[in-house]
Amino acid sequence: MRKMLKGVGIVIFFLGFVLSDSSFADGLLNGNSTGFEEIYTVDSYGSTTKKDIFGWDETPWLYLNLPGSGSGMSVSWSWWVSPTNDVYYNGTLTTQDEVWLSLNNWNSVREVGNWTINSAYFYPTGEGGTGTAAFAVAPEPIGGILFLVGGVSLAVARLRKRG
Repeated sequence: MRKMLKGVGIVIFFLGFVLSDSSFADGLLNGNSTGFEEIYTVDSYGSTTKKDIFGWDETPWLYLNLPGSGSGMSVSWSWWVSPTNDVYYNGTLTTQDEVWLSLNNWNSVREVGNWTINSAYFYPTGEGGTGTAAFAVAPEPIGGILFLVGGVSLAVARLRKRG
């Protein structure tokens, strides 16, 4: 319960600070993707190779390339929306222009289907931006089963043709 209250407190602080800048608030509230140099999903921390489809055993990472015009520390935050509309939060404080975010509890919250990640960043100077990335989690075990069923079907058809 304390963790949840702490998370809610951080979100309220973040939104209060961010929404004090009306231009940033307009972008955040209206869903405009503004401010990021790049925003997309990758398959590992440190990677900049875009990946849109992940297997069941893979962990997606959100790659953010922030504009270098900010000064000093930045806050990056992301809202991961699952295929069943559950929302998970993640954020970081950094002095870097490149940021990688992933859910620490990914293995317990992952779901097959299409995910959306809404993200925002801001600098203490008031600069900020928002953006959205999307990815899909493919049902690897089901894909393997379908491959085997298809292969068996072809083998049976071939055997019938011979006999």
